[in-house]
Amino acid sequence: MYTKCGDLQNAESVFSLISERGTVSWTSMITAYSQVGNITKARQFFDGMATRNVITWKAMLGHFSCMVDLLGRAGHLVEAKNLIDKMPMKPTAKFGELFLAHVRYMATMSLKNWQRNTCSSWARLILEATCF
Repeated sequence: MYTKCGDLQNAESVFSLISERGTVSWTSMITAYSQVGNITKARQFFDGMATRNVITWKAMLGHFSCMVDLLGRAGHLVEAKNLIDKMPMKPTAKFGELFLAHVRYMATMSLKNWQRNTCSSWARLILEATCF
């Protein structure tokens, strides 16, 4: 309940009181910290699990996918690549596709900026030459 409300401090306090932690309680904490972008804390809980199931792996993959997308959209391609390299599991092909999509986008934007800057420079030179 605390995780759904975003009260992770109380959620962690309750989690520490649980004597027999099951996959559901571990996954709840991992998901909660992933959703607020605290990958370090989510990873600590993930690493602390004795056994992991498909849902736990999906929670971590979902978080990593979201973070790679956010970093890529912000143009932080090196950080996105480093995050993929440090994942606790082998990245799927979707991570490669997502990363390459951002590389393509950034290359396209760089080319457009170069063209705009180059064309405007040429236009200024032509205008200056014809005004004299």
